[in-house]
Amino acid sequence: MKRTWSTGAKALSVSALALFLSSPLHAQDSSSSSQEAESQAATPENHHHHHPMHRQVRENHEKMRRLMERQDAELRRLTEEMNQAPSDKKLDRACAVINKLVEQRKEMHDAMEGMHQKWMHQMGEGK
Repeated sequence: MKRTWSTGAKALSVSALALFLSSPLHAQDSSSSSQEAESQAATPENHHHHHPMHRQVRENHEKMRRLMERQDAELRRLTEEMNQAPSDKKLDRACAVINKLVEQRKEMHDAMEGMHQKWMHQMGEGK
């Protein structure tokens, strides 16, 4: 029996594709640029990067990079499951990918807001 897609299912599929294509999965690997920045920061002519605030910024950047790597791995796993699923399970798997994208976006916003609040607090104390 041939399965036809409803308008809602088509819209969901298009939305999932749009979200997937805009996700960090398709972003260039930033590890090489972060490694360059770290090695550059360690050179004598860049000794001013050792200020406590700069150290905190680097630590926050590394924390966000690790979060994004973990999230990307989760999305790759879910996407692979979706792609390998039989046709009658594809929509369920696509929904799992969308739900994970929404969850990860909220997680990223919360992490960024936390860093912003911490930074504002530190700036207010004159640190």
